[in-house]
Amino acid sequence: MTTLSIFTGIRKAIAEHGLLNIVLQAPSMAYHRIFPRKPPTHPFDLQHGVETSGLHYQWQLPSNHDSARHVTAYWGTHPSLFEKIISRWKQTVAIPVESYHFIDIGCGKGRALLMASETPFASITGIDLHQTLTDVARSNIHHWLQKPRACQDIRVLTEDALTLELPEGPAVVYMYYPFYKEITRPFMAHLRKLASMRRDPIDLIYVNPTNLNGVDFNTGLKKLVDEKHAFSPEEITVDAFHSTSHRYQVYRFTDLPGTNHAAG
Repeated sequence: MTTLSIFTGIRKAIAEHGLLNIVLQAPSMAYHRIFPRKPPTHPFDLQHGVETSGLHYQWQLPSNHDSARHVTAYWGTHPSLFEKIISRWKQTVAIPVESYHFIDIGCGKGRALLMASETPFASITGIDLHQTLTDVARSNIHHWLQKPRACQDIRVLTEDALTLELPEGPAVVYMYYPFYKEITRPFMAHLRKLASMRRDPIDLIYVNPTNLNGVDFNTGLKKLVDEKHAFSPEEITVDAFHSTSHRYQVYRFTDLPGTNHAAG
């Protein structure tokens, strides 16, 4: 890793989390950079025979794409958190869940895609910049679909989220803190533009929403849910960040020309 990339990473971390938090965490961060700890295999993988474990930072992932330097890391969503999020999101929806397309931005190895297939979505799509991760995701999906799932239509695209195109019909976009504000802001603007050109609703699920400063919530974006979920004891044991819970938010694009609103 170059001196420039280290400096860039520090600058972004301060902007996202504040100088005091970074100073307090600096010794631990430095130790884990020098002596990286491989997180244990997640119980989800042991149960289902897939490979979605591991913590992969941007600087560990090869990519020549301009947006890659603004990516955070891949770390799969804990199953209890995902189950809770989907349950809460369903409570905000007044149209059939079966009509919704699920899109995971920064899907990595695809754990959220696999878990999403237990809900009868119209389709499931994962998007990630990094070929090394999307190749693993495709292999996981191939294994996962050996058994019947509520949604069998799952695909993975190695693409830039800023070029996202949505399928016809309602869509729910899932984000687990995939990138820094340099991409978050234009991506949110891109979603708003897409919403303004279609009648079908676009919902947004944001897990660990730490970089929404500067995003305009006054024009067409309604917050429906803002909660924290406590991980299970076995999830805490394998968590790479020693976290015990995560915050998540659910939004819906509303009051835009031509939008067919779902209740909430």
